[in-house]
Amino acid sequence: GCLHVHDAASRKWLADNDVALLAWSSQARGFFVRGRAHPDNKQDAELVRCWYSKDNFKRLARTNELAEKHKVEPINIALAWVLCQPFQSFALIGPRTLPEIRSTFGALAVKLNDKELRYLNLED
Repeated sequence: GCLHVHDAASRKWLADNDVALLAWSSQARGFFVRGRAHPDNKQDAELVRCWYSKDNFKRLARTNELAEKHKVEPINIALAWVLCQPFQSFALIGPRTLPEIRSTFGALAVKLNDKELRYLNLED
């Protein structure tokens, strides 16, 4: 029942119309936590229902690659993607523990460039 704005036309509309985005599930329910999501791991039915797709597994591979480049965790790249958009974007996160809160801070140091954003969007 949620709308997404990961397509180029939606992102362009937000930028052109100066509309801010409040990204619900900005960390994809932990999909990008290292080692959590795997096509064979169906333990978390809601994670599977919402996030398991061929494109998202491509994004996961690219996120892991950029995490190594930026020397952060993949979850930080996922959150940085939300924060580095060319329009105002606010990330709603849902950490359940203090270590989960601390694990998000790495995203603040990541500045994804346009090429990296396109790469994560599967546009390159």
